[in-house]
Amino acid sequence: MTASAAPAARAGLGSLLLISIFAVSAPASAQVGGSLLLNPVEPEGFDIDEEVSVAQRARPEYDARGVRVRSFIVFPWAQIGVGTKQDPRPTALATANARISANSNWSRHSLRLAADVRTEQYTNSARPSANSWEVGLDGRYDIGSSAYINGTVNSALRAEDRFFGSVTAENIVISNYRNDSILLRGVYSSGRVRGMVTGDYQDYRFSPLELTDGRIRDQSFRDRRVYRVTGQFDYALSPSVALFTQVAYQDIDFDVDLVRSAGSIDSKGYRILGGASFQIPGLLNGTVGVGYSIRDYTLPQVSNETGVSAAARVNFFPSRRTTTAISVDRSLQDAPFGGADAYWSTLVGASIDHELRENVILTAWADYIWQAYVNSDNAADIYGGAVSGKYLISPNFELNATVSYRQRRSNVQQGGNDSASNFDDLTATVGFTFKL
Repeated sequence: MTASAAPAARAGLGSLLLISIFAVSAPASAQVGGSLLLNPVEPEGFDIDEEVSVAQRARPEYDARGVRVRSFIVFPWAQIGVGTKQDPRPTALATANARISANSNWSRHSLRLAADVRTEQYTNSARPSANSWEVGLDGRYDIGSSAYINGTVNSALRAEDRFFGSVTAENIVISNYRNDSILLRGVYSSGRVRGMVTGDYQDYRFSPLELTDGRIRDQSFRDRRVYRVTGQFDYALSPSVALFTQVAYQDIDFDVDLVRSAGSIDSKGYRILGGASFQIPGLLNGTVGVGYSIRDYTLPQVSNETGVSAAARVNFFPSRRTTTAISVDRSLQDAPFGGADAYWSTLVGASIDHELRENVILTAWADYIWQAYVNSDNAADIYGGAVSGKYLISPNFELNATVSYRQRRSNVQQGGNDSASNFDDLTATVGFTFKL
């Protein structure tokens, strides 16, 4: 979870996506994509229709209908926007984002292809443009009525977020990295129980970085491969309560054997995790998970790290038009730059979605993140928040506006200057979306 990402209000029994923060050693801004967890099994008689958040609720009069192409439904989507950003100097910005997805419409099995491209251009020449893209394929093969195999292949060019621990204060320019991934999951469910095994491979390649003083930093020492195997078992006690347990193993293999000053060294991670999901129909639902993480470095002179990871999220439904959520989590993350091997990240967040009218949705969120570095007194406090609005004009058009603010305060000095580690970001944008 990042400070720039609003805590989305999810619905349904056990919104376990939040548990992705338990990834045993994924970098904060180059994480092993997406959660490997699925929601716990939903016993017969459990109806989640009433537990859909305002943001996720279907709106047939305004939702995109797509274009049928043989046995697929294609959804084109494009958005343009303008705005202003101050971090620290003010600059105007223009954004363009386009994506397309094709979803199969089969009675059995499924296939989804998707592509996305985004660019941000700034009038301030000191700040380079930000470009990213992503393409992916997701398929599901049903085996009878109680089992299936799911596979995903994905490739993307992403940008790191300078507000997080994997980027030092001097790197206030944009750092890009290539991320290629493959995931294979097998799931079996019967009655109240479900078991699943997931294998996941990630490859990261970091582009050279131009620093604010004009120097070029080679980031190849950060290139790595991540292998992960996860097993999970779910058991539904009742229509309102489900338990889950998970065991995970992760192996991080850097291309460069050792760059001790940057903390880029091979490691193995182990995690055991248990928790419960619960709901009170029409009022709230939530998930609580507690686990223990172990980081084992291959070099004996580098100390290993162990500790408790925990996460909790509760969604409230005070009315049909309003959804609120609170979340707390603690996780161990990599710190590829700086003297620390890793850092503990603790987050507290809250969000609210309100449907002013059926086609007018307002959203606000705020969070606080504390980063405490291992084997060091270094620490950072990150504050973030945003308010946004969306006006749905028709199934093909919508307007949106967002104002966001983030602040980072750290005791890490850069060249003897405390202020180099402290910065703010105030951004305001308005956009127009076209969809089919």
